[in-house]
Formats: sequence, C-alpha cells, structure tokens
Amino acid sequence: MAQEIKVISYNISVFSAMGFFGDTVKSTFGDPTPTTDDQKGYYPSEARFLRRATKAKEFFDNAVAHLKNQVDLLHPAAIGIQEYHDSTLNEIKTAIGDSKYEYVPFAKDIFNKARTLTIFDRGIFGTKGEVYESDLGLTQRADSSYLFKPYFSEIRDAIKGDIRFAENPPGDSGRPISIIKTSNGYFLMNFQGPNRPRLANPSVDVGPLLKEALQIHLTEAEKILGTIDVQKLIIMCDSNDRAHSIIPLMLNGVEFTDGHDKESGAKSCCYNIDSCGIDKDGDPGFQGPSVVESMGEFGRESKYIYTGDYVLSPNIVKSVEAVDSPTHETDGASKASDHKLVYATILLPNPSTAPPQPPTTPPSMGGSKRRRSKRRNKRNNRSKKNKRRNKRRSGRK
Repeated sequence: MAQEIKVISYNISVFSAMGFFGDTVKSTFGDPTPTTDDQKGYYPSEARFLRRATKAKEFFDNAVAHLKNQVDLLHPAAIGIQEYHDSTLNEIKTAIGDSKYEYVPFAKDIFNKARTLTIFDRGIFGTKGEVYESDLGLTQRADSSYLFKPYFSEIRDAIKGDIRFAENPPGDSGRPISIIKTSNGYFLMNFQGPNRPRLANPSVDVGPLLKEALQIHLTEAEKILGTIDVQKLIIMCDSNDRAHSIIPLMLNGVEFTDGHDKESGAKSCCYNIDSCGIDKDGDPGFQGPSVVESMGEFGRESKYIYTGDYVLSPNIVKSVEAVDSPTHETDGASKASDHKLVYATILLPNPSTAPPQPPTTPPSMGGSKRRRSKRRNKRNNRSKKNKRRNKRRSGRK
C-alpha cells in the first residue's frame, strides 16, 4: 500500500570535497572582478566560503557529519546529493552505512567534477535498474538549438576583461542530470541546474528554462527506461532556481511541486554576496584585489534569500524544509556546505505489481464454450443410456 517517506536533497560543495581551503582557493578561483559604474562584478560563491576553512576538507567533513545526523533523525528513503566528487564515495558510505542503501554515482563523462550521487533504500525502491544520464547544460530543443547556450555570450560579455576567462569563458556545460529506474517501478531524478547570478549582467530567470529542459530530458529518458509513471517519479535537485519560478512544474501533464505556493519556498542558498541579499556589490571589503576571508554578519545563514534546493513530487505531504547547518558562533555562517540541506515528506504510491500470468485455459476454449460442451456431452450420454435401456426392454418382450 502507499506509504509516507522522507526524501533529502543536499548540495555538499564540490570544491570543499576536493580539499580547497584558505588561500588555496585562489589557485582555482582567482580574485573577484572589480566593479565599475556600468558593469557589475563576477563573484564565485565558494571562494569566500572556503577562505574561512582552516584545513583541507574541514567543511566537507562537517557537511557529511551533518548529513549523517539528518539521516539518523529522518530515516530518509532517498537522498540526492549534488556537487558530489567521486573521490568521496567511501567517506559518505561509511557515515551513512550501506546495509540498506544503494549508491548510484553519476557516471557519464561531462565537463565538470561536480557530479550527483543518488542514494535509495532497497527495501522500498528495490534495486537499480537502467539509468539515463545527460548534461542538463547542453539541453537541445527539437530544432537542435541549445536551450541554455544563447546566454553563453551574454555572461561572457558580463565578465569581459577578466583574464581568467579570456580563453575559456564560463558556459553551461557540466550540469549533471540522471534518472534511475528501480526494480519496484519507481524513478529517481537528481540534477544540478545552470547558475544565473542575480548580479550578473543580464540577470536571467532559469525557472522557465528548466521547465522546458526537464520535459525534454524526461522524453529522452523514456527512450531508454520505457514509459515513466510520473506519479512514481521523485526529483531531488539544486536547481539554482532563485525566484522559485519552476513551481509549478508540469511533466507529462502532471504537476510537481515542493509543497509551497509560488510566493514562498524554503530559503536554502547560499553563502555569497548575491544570495545573502547584498544589493550594492561595491561595498568596501567585498571586491578588490583579493578574496576576503569572511563576509562577517553578511554571511549569516539566516540572511539567505534564495530557493532552488528542492524535493519535487506530485504527492507532497509535508512541504520542503531547509535545515540549519552547523554554524560558527561568532557570525552564524555555515561551517559545512554553502547550501542548506532540505527534505520533504511525500506519499509514495504502491510499487508496480508483477506482470499478469498467461491464462492456463486455451484461448479457443472460453468458459461459456466449456459449459455448452458439457451440456452436449450430458445429452449424448443420456441418449446412449436410453438406447441401451430400450434395447433391453425389447429383448424381454
């Protein structure tokens, strides 16, 4: 029968998993682009976040411990991790355990080290079946045009003059999406959406683009997985949907939601200038020749203003909720991931039943035909008995 389950989604911060901390972030991120009167700067979120860490993987280890605590508390049936790094699988398994969970890392080769990891309870979902994997950032429409690619040149122009991107301006490639079919007939989607910072020029709402992209990938996935019963589809993601505009999401004509109305949503993102609500990006200390070590009170988790980390389903029982991270006592900033972990309660439909067995009765012999045949046999038997009886009687005469 249908049952209520809890589902977790958590962006765990890939650069933290890779061991960047303190001044080592400069080797990857460089310095923020200074602002000018007519052009806003480009602010990589994890640079400032990881400058505060004092040793390699400090914040990642905290994030894994935080995840374990929530697993012990919520007993989730499924977990979707974004910005997973493939070198950390054993650490995550050791923390959560693998006696009942199946772990399915994103395996397709894409231009990004930030992958997804989908974890699910075998006792509920069954075992892993076929898997669809693709690059969400390179989604193509039927006419072969790129859904996200048209904004590539605009973002390049927005950070024009930054020597870090002179040869390789940032695009949308390397955004993993996977859909796993399980042996009990369920489907688990896990993805990370393209990023459109509010302070980039121009600012782009990814919600409407994601709606179109997810339907395209669902259709493509059915070519591999067969027909997808979307009532049995669960979505876990860091969508980067800042404006909560992906809600409601329609897939194959069925409405998916996080349980919140259009104007609300769980604020889960993130530690940076953009998503902590700082509108004037030229404030002293937030731009210039080096990455500052902390945003101080501006980086407090309670200042996060964006949604985007979701559990989506047609059968939400309890709305998506963002869980507070372990934080520093002085400034209230996270010391785990730069995203909050989120979870929701959903009503999971009954698993798929076994296919019907072939009929034991030959197709040419229906029930009514059998009854008619029996009646004919009875009549024939009675007729034979009557003939024998009459013959005996005639002999006695």
